[in-house]
Amino acid sequence: LVVCSVHALGDERFARFLDANPALENTVCAYTTTATSSQYPGETRVDRFSPANGWQLVSINGEPPSPQARADYAGEAKQRNRDRQQPADQDFSKMVHMDRVKVVEEDPATLVFAFSPQARDTTGGRAMAEKMAGTLTVAKDAFRPLKLVLELQEPAAPVPTFKIQAFRQAMTFAVEPTTGASLVASMTFSMRGKAFVFRKMDNEARIVFSDYDCRIADKEPAEEQS
Repeated sequence: LVVCSVHALGDERFARFLDANPALENTVCAYTTTATSSQYPGETRVDRFSPANGWQLVSINGEPPSPQARADYAGEAKQRNRDRQQPADQDFSKMVHMDRVKVVEEDPATLVFAFSPQARDTTGGRAMAEKMAGTLTVAKDAFRPLKLVLELQEPAAPVPTFKIQAFRQAMTFAVEPTTGASLVASMTFSMRGKAFVFRKMDNEARIVFSDYDCRIADKEPAEEQS
């Protein structure tokens, strides 16, 4: 293991990484998620997203969801359908401050970049980003991402009524054969904080992404069956 401190070297290699992983602006994907979370304790939920149908609940603990579970899910799915749905579209150039990235570890197979994340254009987003740090592990042979970690370095208050005491998000990646895109293979998430001083929040989740079906956006997939 080699610890690197040459900032210019990190910039040059990160530029090569960006060239190898452009944002997929014209690509759409259907995919399945298998998730466990503190929101639904004791449950393993399988969901399917497709551009044609949006989000659908496939199963809970291996069984078809009940009519009540489907009804409860409808509102959540509506909100999720309004959000960004392309895990393939990891635009790393918009995630990272280019003047705050450097190689911090290196071995024969991998590079590890440390970086400061770019902030969302909101007051809360900037408050969070200023106290976050990230690491990105990259395969040397093709400059593909292997793992991305974002972690809060000290407590932050994105809004006056909400204080986040701990936050960590980690993603692993795999290459999708049809498009050659680096897609999210798994994600873990944990957050601990307080809302309105007295309400404690302790959330965590693990999500595995699978069954990707990606194509150019003007070639929409046929409508999937429930």
